[in-house]
Amino acid sequence: LFDLLAPEEAGHRRLSCDIELIGSRLVAATEWVRRQGDIGWSPCGLFGTGTGGSGALWAAATDAVEIGAGVSRGGRLDLLDDGLSLVRCPTLLIVGTGDADILPAHRRAAAHLLGPSQMVTVPGATPLFEQAGVLGTVAELACHWFDEFLVGGKIDRPCCETNRGGGGGRSGLVADADDPGP
Repeated sequence: LFDLLAPEEAGHRRLSCDIELIGSRLVAATEWVRRQGDIGWSPCGLFGTGTGGSGALWAAATDAVEIGAGVSRGGRLDLLDDGLSLVRCPTLLIVGTGDADILPAHRRAAAHLLGPSQMVTVPGATPLFEQAGVLGTVAELACHWFDEFLVGGKIDRPCCETNRGGGGGRSGLVADADDPGP
């Protein structure tokens, strides 16, 4: 977990929307992790929310570091311009159906990604995903995506436990990018 802006930078809107700055800091963080002797090389996945999600995809689009998979939850994909067409790693886009402002941008973005990709909408989730149970759904989706693309689906147990109140599973999720959801 990384804070991509220093405390004195966090209040500046221009910096919080500077995807190249955020992405370059993720590249630097990934390079730092790779240099740690006790970690060595293993597939690297990036997960980001909001502008951090866009920064993760910006980092994946560069050749500076190898990214095995990426997940963007409610990312500001509109700030990536043409960078989406350079993302080759498997990419999962998660957006709430209650976030009407970014749903169209996510649908367009999914069409430009070069690697395996999927857009999943979480019914009723708003931009901050603050409704009960939705963060558990996001965690489960990300865990399954990383399991499939980073470790080849080798985890034979649920990769994360969630308490979503009844039902469980992935029911109610919309994975079709052309489906506007409820």
